Amino acid sequence: MFRPAGLFKSNQCPDQRCNRNPCLFSHDPVQNLAVPVQASLVSSDSGGSTSLRKPIRSTIPSNAVAKALTAPAANNNTSGPSNPPVPTVQPLASTSTTRPTPSSSSAARAQTGRASANPQQPTLTKRPVETPSHTASPSPPAKVPKIAPGPVRRAAPPSVTSLSPTGAPILNINAANTNVPLKERQRMATVIYETFKTLYSDIPPGPRTATLAGEHAIAQEAEVYARSQRTTYKNVSILHPPSAYKSMTSVQNGAHAIGVIKKRPKPDRLNHPSVGTNGAIDARKAEAEAAKNSTLKRSQLQSALLSREQLTQWGYLVQVPEGPGGTRVSDEGRQATCERCQALFVVRAPQSEEERHSFERCAYHWGKPYVNRSGGIREMIHRCCGSPTGSAGCVVGAHVFKDPEDFGLLHARHPYSESSAFGNESPRSAILDVAALDCEMIYTTAGMSIARVSVIDGAGKCVYDKLIKLDPGVEVLDYNTRFSGIRSLEEAQLDLDGVRREMRKFIGPETILIGHALENDMRALRMVHLNVVDTAILFPHQSGPPYRRALKDLARQHLGILIQNNVGENLGHSSLEDAVATLDLVKFWVRERRRIPSPR
Repeated sequence: MFRPAGLFKSNQCPDQRCNRNPCLFSHDPVQNLAVPVQASLVSSDSGGSTSLRKPIRSTIPSNAVAKALTAPAANNNTSGPSNPPVPTVQPLASTSTTRPTPSSSSAARAQTGRASANPQQPTLTKRPVETPSHTASPSPPAKVPKIAPGPVRRAAPPSVTSLSPTGAPILNINAANTNVPLKERQRMATVIYETFKTLYSDIPPGPRTATLAGEHAIAQEAEVYARSQRTTYKNVSILHPPSAYKSMTSVQNGAHAIGVIKKRPKPDRLNHPSVGTNGAIDARKAEAEAAKNSTLKRSQLQSALLSREQLTQWGYLVQVPEGPGGTRVSDEGRQATCERCQALFVVRAPQSEEERHSFERCAYHWGKPYVNRSGGIREMIHRCCGSPTGSAGCVVGAHVFKDPEDFGLLHARHPYSESSAFGNESPRSAILDVAALDCEMIYTTAGMSIARVSVIDGAGKCVYDKLIKLDPGVEVLDYNTRFSGIRSLEEAQLDLDGVRREMRKFIGPETILIGHALENDMRALRMVHLNVVDTAILFPHQSGPPYRRALKDLARQHLGILIQNNVGENLGHSSLEDAVATLDLVKFWVRERRRIPSPR
């Protein structure tokens, strides 16, 4: 046993009949109670709250206190002997102190003031001590919590970075947890930040762009650190030639991050393919390549199919017009309004190249007008030459016309047929579940006529790509090469009826057809089909119907590719290229459909 320290020997034993030997408390008679009251004394106000009081010196004589101690308790009704009340004095060495509250502190100050004004009134708080029963053991003193109850404040974990919209991000990394000196990593993060800041300078300002460069700088630095060693970390600032990339190791690949960022095309929007770290862009490219090699299935497109009401709303024909059709194949000799210059002219095809040049020519702008904002002035100008609307045309060509969206007139040009007539001549196993198609049109004496059709399956494989001969009695007015890419139809072997007979081998009524503004292709093919996915509707315009986004813009935004951008010998669009783009857009939608609103 250890030797007792005697810490309680200075305290009077609370048990008046204590027979313990030895006892932890003192049994010496009280000789002088004129003790200074310390700050640890606890007083009780009328509300039962406790408070601390300043140490004061008692002015009550010793004999008065002694008489007070020997006086019987006023309210003691027990049958046992009366026990004198003893002062509740908490010793100075006690560790169980009570934290003052605002109300108890003010009560303590008021009590101290009264004690000073009336020195005859004792300032010691007394409580009666009940005589313990012979059968009951004395209860231990109540425990006072060392910490006042209340909500516990927890320290927040340190942040990894500190982003500021006006400067480079600050790395908050424990120096003991990094193999590269923190100063060196911070310097590298600043250089990467400046590189991203320059790259993103053309993105319109907004809440998201304020910290975009800083976020990507932190992520890019982390990528470089994860792929580098201490000796190769500094190489991140070196711009290696592209020919050296393939021969680099994985560690060296992380060393050309800044050079790769500098070589990217500058983005003009947040969802541009150039936005992101090198790792994020590589992951997107790998995902897109994997998706490109995947095959679309019917089950993936059920929510994208247009309803019958939507088909009607967007200009699709849902029922074959009445009558045999084919009664007005050509409008040669009739008067029409030129679609390009709005002038009246007589529809007549030139018989020779010399006659073609001797015809009345049409001066027009091939570029659509758009709103240009410059110096606070809004002006409609043409994309082709930048001239304002109403100015003289910048190119010269033939007068052409386009039939109105009148299904009866189109049926008179060439008869419509339902897709149920397709696929009846082939086994069911040969019919495609999903197909994407696109057509190219030229100007003729029958208005706009189909000249090429391209079809690919759900995996992106070309299954059909043919030029189409014009119907008898129809002549070419303009090949519209700038947009159709067609310069001649000499290689065409089948007319529209022959092409549709061949398409019966792989397209049936249950085939899901994919296209962009596909109602135009359905008109050109004179086909009625109800299982349709239209990317012009799948990716809606922000202004809503009837506005639709161009396929070129959608491919650039979501696929990061440029289509319909051919010049020189390859001038014009390609129906095969457009069909592939629409299929890839639908594959993109399947992957990202949770973030893109459904057409329904």
